Amino acid sequence: DGLRAAGHDVTAAVAYRTVLRVPGDRGLASIDAADAVVFASGSAALGWAEALGDRAADALPPMVVAIGPTTADAAADAGLAVTHVASDHSLVGVIDTVITAWSSAAD
Repeated sequence: DGLRAAGHDVTAAVAYRTVLRVPGDRGLASIDAADAVVFASGSAALGWAEALGDRAADALPPMVVAIGPTTADAAADAGLAVTHVASDHSLVGVIDTVITAWSSAAD
């Protein structure tokens, strides 16, 4: 909006979108058996909360990793507790955070 107000032509490009998928019985069983969940975007955290409704916070496994602070904030706003935030906000950073957290939990 600011760029348009300054007289610039702006073309919005959607790089990805999160599609809500409400899990069935099989998906819920997988969630219940999970040891960790990773939120790679704020919209994924919001999707989790929306898809699982009142059960969303209780369905989280003991380890919940966010790709970065913005995603962690979105999860918190949705009532979801994040246990770890990747310091490197990339796929490699998330994987490293899961490995480190998993190793620490095993000790």
